[in-house]
Amino acid sequence: MYGTALNDAGQVLLRLYGENFGPYEGTYLWDHGRYVRLLAPEPGGVSEPLFLNDRGQAFGSSGPGDVTVWDSRGRPTVVPHPEGASGSHVRDANNIGQMVGFAYFPDGTARIALWSGGRTVLIPQMPGYSLVGFDPYINDLGQIAWTEGTVDGTDVWISRAWWFGRSVRLGRGVVRGIGDGGSIIGFDLTDVGRGMHWSVDWLAVFCRY
Repeated sequence: MYGTALNDAGQVLLRLYGENFGPYEGTYLWDHGRYVRLLAPEPGGVSEPLFLNDRGQAFGSSGPGDVTVWDSRGRPTVVPHPEGASGSHVRDANNIGQMVGFAYFPDGTARIALWSGGRTVLIPQMPGYSLVGFDPYINDLGQIAWTEGTVDGTDVWISRAWWFGRSVRLGRGVVRGIGDGGSIIGFDLTDVGRGMHWSVDWLAVFCRY
């Protein structure tokens, strides 16, 4: 048995596996002494949650390319892929149930996807840039930060932030997290060991349009 996530409510995601556990093998939410099994959407399926918010919701996948949400009772809901996508993968979630991750398309491209209130938003990329192998992050305001690299392979990595349809280029660097106050942290690969901090004045961003 090992833990995979912890929230501020003291709940823990646990993975139980091994020959001795037999039918009890699986993923559980530990809630102050009570174990809730996270069910697979179909008999014989899998449940692979990665994240846990303070409401006891878990987020992850139930199969290749299937984004899934579990409620605090362990009941799963498979989230539809964005239109035209062949698969998707959640990489972060917040306390109001929003998720951010990747949507994959048959032509081999990928886009940042936001799942919110039953809707999916695909976030535009900058011209000449594409996604690189770093996760996007979301805070409890629904603000998202991520990293893109140049299509021509020159390895210039640019960090960006997005909120309610408005996007801001943060500058060179790699995003590693976004706080609920909107502060963004990361690092600069051109200067090993140099941390980065970005702060966006969203009021000014919205007033420019």
